Amino acid sequence: IRFASPAAEALMRDDMTKSLALGLDLAGLEGAGGDNRPRGIINMPNINRITSGKTTPDGDFIVGEDLYRFPAAVEESNAEFTGFIMRPKTVFKYYQLRFDAVSQGDRQGGFLFNLIREAGDGISKPLLAGFPVTKSTQVSQVRTKGAATNLTYIIGGFWEDLLIGMFGAIEFAATTQGDTAFTNDQTWVRGILSADIAARHEAAFVWMDQLSTTL
Repeated sequence: IRFASPAAEALMRDDMTKSLALGLDLAGLEGAGGDNRPRGIINMPNINRITSGKTTPDGDFIVGEDLYRFPAAVEESNAEFTGFIMRPKTVFKYYQLRFDAVSQGDRQGGFLFNLIREAGDGISKPLLAGFPVTKSTQVSQVRTKGAATNLTYIIGGFWEDLLIGMFGAIEFAATTQGDTAFTNDQTWVRGILSADIAARHEAAFVWMDQLSTTL
């Protein structure tokens, strides 16, 4: 920072801003709550929780018809379902699902979900069961069940009911003093984002956990 051009400082600020934004996204999904981290959706006590239609001791299978249980749970809670959030490979796992052609379980028929966007869809995000999907690697892939430690989850809901409150802007501060910064000739830079997350109506969200997405 000391010897670089002003563009280097801008690059550093942009990088820290992106890191803070990703941290806020992750907290909104999985945060445990407390003084320094908001409570995420999966830790809210009153969200809808559903399980896969095909469970095993070491992780549950992705089943095509389960997607329709998401909007059903949300609408039964007097909310409007507006979309899913899941990992990218979860989306492509759904796109691989095929119906049976001759015998039960042969999976030789056509694909369950349309890979081709219709002319009137008018939306840039992928669709599953007619609803938009936001793909994010912020969604965990280290959920556990039995011996499995590489499982993931899906969240769906009425996303307008997820409120994010922010106080001011991101605060940046730099110092060369304190602890070992002075003796080591270092510049420490700190970024603080003051924000909190809450659901206006927790039952407007639904969560399915412990899913295997091995492709």
